[in-house]
Amino acid sequence: MRAAFLACSLLVFASPGLSADLAWPGALSTYGTPGLIDMPSAISQEDAEVATTLSFGAGQTKATFTFQVMPRLSGSFRYSKIDDYSGAGGDLYDRSFDFRYTLMEETDRLPAIALGLQDVLGTGVFSSEYLVATKSVTPRLQLTGGIGWGRMASRGGFDNPLGVISSAFDARTANDTGLGGKLSGKEWFRGDAALFAGVAWRASDRLTVEAEYSSDAYDNEQSRGLVDPTSPLNFGLTYRVTDAIDLSLTHRLGNETGLLFSTRFNPKRPPGGATRDAAPPALFARSDIE
Repeated sequence: MRAAFLACSLLVFASPGLSADLAWPGALSTYGTPGLIDMPSAISQEDAEVATTLSFGAGQTKATFTFQVMPRLSGSFRYSKIDDYSGAGGDLYDRSFDFRYTLMEETDRLPAIALGLQDVLGTGVFSSEYLVATKSVTPRLQLTGGIGWGRMASRGGFDNPLGVISSAFDARTANDTGLGGKLSGKEWFRGDAALFAGVAWRASDRLTVEAEYSSDAYDNEQSRGLVDPTSPLNFGLTYRVTDAIDLSLTHRLGNETGLLFSTRFNPKRPPGGATRDAAPPALFARSDIE
């Protein structure tokens, strides 16, 4: 799988690029951020874009609000429910925040690159950090490859490459954020790292097919007997119902099926667009009436 990832990465960085008008807006992941299925991508939403998602699957429900704060910076607020997390009837209700910054936009030769922090103010259940690159290699094919820490390093982990900078990056202690609301910055990019990769193919103007190798083993959920992953490969179908609405069907962990509903709105592009009504008549100063 690492060899496959390296091959994918070479294609991401070496393939000729596309002009901006050939690109298509990427789908949103189950976390409500630009991505494939569970894994992120480096595709950015348009400036000022507002996206809301609702995903179901693997015993989890996630409602996410994502806002493209600036052309390169986006933020997300997520409210999640994990069924039976604390035993029968003990559902976990979790709030989390994400931030993502686009380090480089895609060019003809180079991929888009993004750096992300996931669940930075929550309970740490979804806590991850990642560096990801995405490249369009044909008008209908995008490749993604990345490296993750935290939850995104729970499958196929290896020694943290940042350990060459400081031994402080070698270990990651368990988060102790209680009910959330506290930054856990001392754990960012600590501990093992792992690789993930994926591909998105635009089968038609409305249908996109996604596949990914996920570095998330769902360890917390496995330890509680909530899921039993049989495969690291996830698959998805995303259908663009309208320019503002997507509906996705996912197959994750080898045995879990889910649904994802997402909507987008950009105040810079009102749904009604510009009207064709005639301009109102010009106003002139009123003459005195004798």
